[in-house]
Amino acid sequence: MKKIMFLVVSLILIGLISGMVSAKTTIKLVYNAGPGSLHEVSSTIFRALVRDKTDGEVEIKIITSNMNERALGEGLSIGTIDAAVTSGAAWVGYESLVGIVETPFIFRDGSHARKVLLGPIGEEILAKASKKAGVKILTYWDYAWESGGRQLTNNIKPIKVPGDLAGLRIRNPKVPVFQLAIESLGAIPVAIAWPELYMALEKGVVDGQHNQFLHVMGVKFYEVQKHISVINFARTPHTLTFSNSAWNKLSGKEQKMVLEAARETAILAPAKLASGDEKAIEELAKKMQVVHAEQIEREAFIKILEEKAFPEYRKIFGEWFDRIINTGL
Repeated sequence: MKKIMFLVVSLILIGLISGMVSAKTTIKLVYNAGPGSLHEVSSTIFRALVRDKTDGEVEIKIITSNMNERALGEGLSIGTIDAAVTSGAAWVGYESLVGIVETPFIFRDGSHARKVLLGPIGEEILAKASKKAGVKILTYWDYAWESGGRQLTNNIKPIKVPGDLAGLRIRNPKVPVFQLAIESLGAIPVAIAWPELYMALEKGVVDGQHNQFLHVMGVKFYEVQKHISVINFARTPHTLTFSNSAWNKLSGKEQKMVLEAARETAILAPAKLASGDEKAIEELAKKMQVVHAEQIEREAFIKILEEKAFPEYRKIFGEWFDRIINTGL
């Protein structure tokens, strides 16, 4: 009888332990960028914070993919992807307001961008997009605040003044504000998905593109581009998004901790990305002709956009455009 009771108790304990082990929730976090990118750096920090905050009960499994932004957004919306780091291109089709934060020269500097993206305006924009797309967008993740803008690269000539862009075919992510800006500056925007960009540059389908230092370095664009102009043309804040089904796997307490981890990552990652930018700039200078910020007539670029593009941006975004422009003034 004692042996039977011991066996029963043992089975119960094994069942409880098994249940405890299986209770751990695994979230697969997908992104489509290379080593040293915002995606990798931020996701790694986020994974560690989630593990610490939940005592390992929520595990973030990082997966790299060649899926484009639209496909990632659709996967999140229908629940076939748990979570992903994406640019605004994933959400602009659901909520056009998302595109406003990528408007060229809308931010005066990194401090201005941080106040908007991590403040009430950023939260309002993401709430609207979440509702329309049927997902849970937790926060913005951005690049280094001061050096994290998009820089212009091309294979034709150094870009110092707006006239240097005339007639150049510049790759344009499917973000309307970029297209309007590039056209206003006299270049020809060409829509090419991120996974196809390197080959398009190599084959001369386009003359150039604009991206952050870490992407230029990480994807080795220097192999197919001769010139880089440090202009901080625009920012491309990314978002950390969960599908509703993955988000609802978490308890209320876990959701709170995961959200805290996401927001803390938004503060911690840019500092690490800034050091990566410094190293990338040093390396790129060995591989490309660098046109430094002080050599560029940045105000001339801004003046043209203020005249040709900003009135259109105000029509598209209404009061939101000036809310951002005036933040922190």
